[in-house]
Amino acid sequence: PKSLKFNTNTGAITGKPAKAGNSSVTFKAASTLWGEVSKTVTFTINAKPVKPTISVSKLSDGAVGKAYSATINTSGTSPITLTADGLPNGLNMNSSGLISGIPAETGNFTIKITASNIYTELNNNKSVTKNVKLKIQGIAP
Repeated sequence: PKSLKFNTNTGAITGKPAKAGNSSVTFKAASTLWGEVSKTVTFTINAKPVKPTISVSKLSDGAVGKAYSATINTSGTSPITLTADGLPNGLNMNSSGLISGIPAETGNFTIKITASNIYTELNNNKSVTKNVKLKIQGIAP
């Protein structure tokens, strides 16, 4: 890419890529002993990763003994891995954010959702967390 420079003395490629995409460059070297040789190399410049966000703060209410399902919505660079701490007994969440199961206890729960992706890995594993509210009611009469 034009925004990158090749240092013919050191072989270093430096600069800040202007945009994501593929780019090919042909390197040539010549000497009186070996003649001319060339090699084409294709670079892939990835887009700057985007920090994950969790876009829900309260889940729909559930009831003990009744199947429950809800999805934690996120945005940011994929893939985003989610974990949950504090779910009521009987509920689980997969790494994509689907909470499902049959609640086995009543109460008002604060669930700590943690999101991570390549952005968080590149920034000292500073995952994004958000507390999400969930109310599980008793069995309806």
